[in-house]
Formats: sequence, structure tokens, C-alpha cells
Amino acid sequence: MDHKSHWEHIYGNKLPTQVSWYQAHAERSLSLIRRVSPDDGPTRCSGLEVQRYSPDALHAAFGAPFRLMTSEREEHVTPAGVHQAFIYCLCRIDGVDDTA
Repeated sequence: MDHKSHWEHIYGNKLPTQVSWYQAHAERSLSLIRRVSPDDGPTRCSGLEVQRYSPDALHAAFGAPFRLMTSEREEHVTPAGVHQAFIYCLCRIDGVDDTA
């Protein structure tokens, strides 16, 4: 059986929940997808235009001497049920002793 016939047979005879790669919630895949689309936040907030940034672009807006330590993406659901993506960055100023 050739590849095309094989996959036509699979998708024609099995439900999506019956294939071996099915996941009820593909959190790992969604996490990876979110990492490659960092500029997907809201375009407006409370009626005002906003600027969307990737972690690197947000870090660049601070400039030297800040160093990007880590970043995280959060998907926030508003009270109206709208999904909004936010980027949080932790930056450290080089040369500052923060142990004191």
C-alpha cells in the first residue's frame, strides 16, 4: 500500500480519538507553537492601541545595560472570554550587585 492510500485508510476508518497520536489536550504542542509566535498579543487595551513585542524586541526596548534573563508567555482570558497573549520578561542590569 502506498503512503497516500495508507493515510486515506487511516483517516477514513478511524475517529480522531482512535489514532495513536491523539491527545485530549496537546499542551506540549501548544507550548511550542506559542514560543514561535511571540507577537500575538492584543492590538488594543481599554480602547487604546498597544505595541506588541517578542521577548527579544521588548528587551531591546530597554537597551544596554539590561540583560534578558528569561521570558514567559501567558494567555489571559478576559471577563468577556477574549484570549489575550502577554509576554513577561525578567531583565537584570549588568554590573549591579543584587545580593546585598
